[in-house]
Amino acid sequence: MNILVIAYKFSPFPGVGARRFTSLVTEFADLGHTVDVITLDWPGDLENVSIHKNIRLHKIPSNYWHSLHYSTDCSMHFLCRIFRKLYVTFFRLFQCWDDEAQIWGRYLLPAAESIIQIYEVDTIIATGHPFQANYLASVIKKRNPSIRLIQDFRDPWLASWSVNFFKSRRLKFTKMQADACASADLIVTVTDHLCHFYSKLLPKSSLNPMIKLIPNGYDEKSISLALSNVKSKCPDLHSKKIIITHIGNISNGRDESFNIFLQSIDQLNPVIKANLVINFAGHIPSGLLRINENILSFLDFTYFGQVGYQEALDLAAQSDFVLHFGSKVFIDARSTKIYEYAAMNKTLISFNFGGELDSFIKKYSIGHSINLNQCNSVPFVLEKILFSEQKFDFLIDEFSYRNLAIKYINQIHNI
Repeated sequence: MNILVIAYKFSPFPGVGARRFTSLVTEFADLGHTVDVITLDWPGDLENVSIHKNIRLHKIPSNYWHSLHYSTDCSMHFLCRIFRKLYVTFFRLFQCWDDEAQIWGRYLLPAAESIIQIYEVDTIIATGHPFQANYLASVIKKRNPSIRLIQDFRDPWLASWSVNFFKSRRLKFTKMQADACASADLIVTVTDHLCHFYSKLLPKSSLNPMIKLIPNGYDEKSISLALSNVKSKCPDLHSKKIIITHIGNISNGRDESFNIFLQSIDQLNPVIKANLVINFAGHIPSGLLRINENILSFLDFTYFGQVGYQEALDLAAQSDFVLHFGSKVFIDARSTKIYEYAAMNKTLISFNFGGELDSFIKKYSIGHSINLNQCNSVPFVLEKILFSEQKFDFLIDEFSYRNLAIKYINQIHNI
């Protein structure tokens, strides 16, 4: 197949969405398919995807200061932070009232048409967030009806505050959602919950496209590198202690389970607490750190802030336990980290609110799930886990990106 991937976020963008398609595109190419990728000029070092003989990368402008919007520079001056907030708010009010890809069409549409003609593209895969990339892909599909369109959704496409600012915007937004979904030959989502969510966006009059689940997963090469990095290091000074690591941002409602974790740690026996090493990589809101300042001051706690993807995996590979925090809003198995932890055979401790996530952890035997809707004594349960000798099977081979890419290609062939 000659595949065109429309990915606003792609390597070297550090986020989860870019990671998923950087891995899938590489696997598609390894399977013998030719892949053209349209993306932006994200700052940072591009991975090996750029030199694969079956991959062509097309970086186009966006008319939007995307590198400022997504900057993870913790040392950014507070005046720059204020400017960024004003910049994003201005565009949300007047131009990008849905999301930042809304004004990408000026460059994306002609670039896509050119690539389709030159390289005889037969399949387009558009991935969101931002979801206006999916809508623009539907515009391309209307102009090229013989090309297969796959809409890949990693998150629910929800109306932002700026969409609801005017009734006319809300109506236009609803139509964009419907057009993007109805134009697809195949809709792919990463959880069962999202399959249900997008099925409801399809117009009743439309021919229902197939909606299939192809979840997030793990990159075997990155996991192998992390494990080999651990073996090559000298013994850690904390080797007699229990190392617990969390990777990722505390956002989207995860603050509640984060606070419960720290409060539970605080209630443990002082001797147990003294033998814990707790590492956090990713963003923790400063307000959360201030609220828990007294608890953290008595712990062997290291906050690494934002780190690179491989460095984050290296931290997890050195740990005895790895943490996951769920939220009441998102109870599906959307987090990529649960797959990556399991691929390293690292025992998960998940603080969640039940649902698909809780079921997934148990079904695939990847660690301990503490359902906060049912658990009445979290400190007691946590203490039992820390000294438990329970072994897990880590039944996640099917979630390697190589296997997911094969599944993806098979689904496209079934269209």
